Amino acid sequence: MILSEKSIFKLTIFIPIISLLLLSIILTYSIINYQHDFLEKEYISEKESYIKSQKELIENEVNKVFELIEFKKQTIHLRLKKQIKNNLNSYYSIIDAVYTQNKDTKTKEQIFSIIRKTLQNVRLKNSDGYLNIISTKGVAIMLPIQDHYEDLSILNFRDKDNTLYIKTALNIAQNDGKGYHKYYEVKPYVEQSKEFLKINYIKIFKPLGIILSVGDYVVNIDKEIKSEIIDRVNTIRFGKKGYLYIVNNDGKLLAHKNKQLIGTNSFNIKDINGKYYFKEGFKLAKKNGNVYLEYISTTNMGSKDMRNARKLTFVKYSEEYDFVISAGVYIDDIDKVLLMKKNINKEKFEHFTTYIVLLAILLSILVIVISYFLATNIKKAFKNYQYIVKKNEKKLHKINLSLEDNVKVEVNRSREKDAQLLSQARFASLGEMIGNIAHQWRQPLSAISTISSGNIIQSQIGILTNNENEKSYNQIIGHVRFLSQTIDDFRNYMKDSGDSNEEFNIANTINSILSIVEIAYKDNDIILFKDFTQSELLSFGSTSQLSQVILNILNNAKDILVEKKIIKKVVKITTERKNNKNNIKIYDNGGGIPSDIIEKIFDPYFTTKHQSQGTGIGLYMSKDIIKNKFSGTLEVTNVNWKYEEEMYFGACFTIVI
Repeated sequence: MILSEKSIFKLTIFIPIISLLLLSIILTYSIINYQHDFLEKEYISEKESYIKSQKELIENEVNKVFELIEFKKQTIHLRLKKQIKNNLNSYYSIIDAVYTQNKDTKTKEQIFSIIRKTLQNVRLKNSDGYLNIISTKGVAIMLPIQDHYEDLSILNFRDKDNTLYIKTALNIAQNDGKGYHKYYEVKPYVEQSKEFLKINYIKIFKPLGIILSVGDYVVNIDKEIKSEIIDRVNTIRFGKKGYLYIVNNDGKLLAHKNKQLIGTNSFNIKDINGKYYFKEGFKLAKKNGNVYLEYISTTNMGSKDMRNARKLTFVKYSEEYDFVISAGVYIDDIDKVLLMKKNINKEKFEHFTTYIVLLAILLSILVIVISYFLATNIKKAFKNYQYIVKKNEKKLHKINLSLEDNVKVEVNRSREKDAQLLSQARFASLGEMIGNIAHQWRQPLSAISTISSGNIIQSQIGILTNNENEKSYNQIIGHVRFLSQTIDDFRNYMKDSGDSNEEFNIANTINSILSIVEIAYKDNDIILFKDFTQSELLSFGSTSQLSQVILNILNNAKDILVEKKIIKKVVKITTERKNNKNNIKIYDNGGGIPSDIIEKIFDPYFTTKHQSQGTGIGLYMSKDIIKNKFSGTLEVTNVNWKYEEEMYFGACFTIVI
């Protein structure tokens, strides 16, 4: 059914009024009817929420201390690991020097004897660790603490956890060459029946088939951590009266707000109900890991307001140090606070109900006025709409007639623009190519000139021999061949217009480009490294166009490394066959592309170089060539990558064709 303009006018006025009145009645009834239940539920909910928040507060305060313990352990453990690693590397250097000096004149046994004499009594600075040496077969060569095992197999040595720690060390050394591992071992000058956790660093010395091991005991740093934690807990305060304390397994208070209690036996303290809460808290926390505990405690001690109050405490056990850390809050004031809040909320709800009724009346009046105003304007809008529709229909008819012609014109303009961009990119690439060739020619031409001048002078003074003359000619011929090869590389780059399609070897194309940029890279102290997983990766298309893309990326990499004055400049190019696609990746260590421009570098005319150095169309046309000529992709990301065991950070251009 289609409504008339008159019906729409009436509906616009009456529907909002009726809807608003019904909503007001329902809302007011609901508020009054459920007000009492809501207040009761809120009272219970707030009480539970308060207790929960207090539990979270004291638990968080205790957990912060445990997090601090873990942080301290990790920090000091890392420092310990670095120390023993540095010491072992020093020993390794000494052994390497002894081996290098004697390998040609002495037997292995003689070299072992020299190493023993040199390192037998050398001990790590400020440490209980020594240098241990075993063979890859598990035979002890040097054990300063247990020298009676030397020249015997110790493969079956076990610690208190029944771990074959010598076999573990051998596996790490033989599989990874070096690494850390933990085990338990006796300490020197300490009761030999007790073993302590030890961190060891292992490294294999392959020329002699031996494994070096240096370690230190974790217990040496646990004392330091424990002392720092106790000092820290003594200073922590939270909330109005919150503090933390530490109790050990004998009940001794190690940390407490009241300095006079530190060192006393807390297990003898009880509340007014006879509850030994310190002792009970320690016992339950040790059994379960942590526990919440309620008891009666005296608050505001020493003042007129001193009284007994309910206290909620969170106790957490540290197995490593055999003590508990606890925090507590007083919770007996909550009932009084919540009852007061309940009465305040009841009064607020009564005011709110009155406000809702008055608001509904005012809104009804306002809606009547607005509805009438809207209905009147809707009428005018209908008439204006009818007029505009007829007018736009005429315009649309004219636009449709000329649209096809406009589309053809814009398509032709776009094609002309793409052709212009391609031409600019080609000329820019040719300029860079010619610059590289000129750079490569400079050295051989200079060498030819020097050799020729030398021959002329030697001839004039009569000291030029036939052998010297022939040697000079051979050198000149070698340089000429290099110049000829450079021309061949340039001819291969220019041999087609970029429209030819043929099967070609990607590795050959890359090698050709590398030979062109090699001298420029060397002159700028740039290490150019290639890693081809396969010697033959075939692709179909224009080798010249792929050359143009790779040359552009390599030249950009060179420019950014020189511009940023990187000390050790490295560029790596890799190829692999993955998911039936050829992947070419070009890495540099130029520090990466800033995040605010990395999404723009493939846009036309976008460049970070000066106008005299770049047009900003090289990467745009490179991506266009890969996409439209090879049906592939060209992407860039900032990555960490490795070269000769050293990590670098920079841009990585990935070509997939």
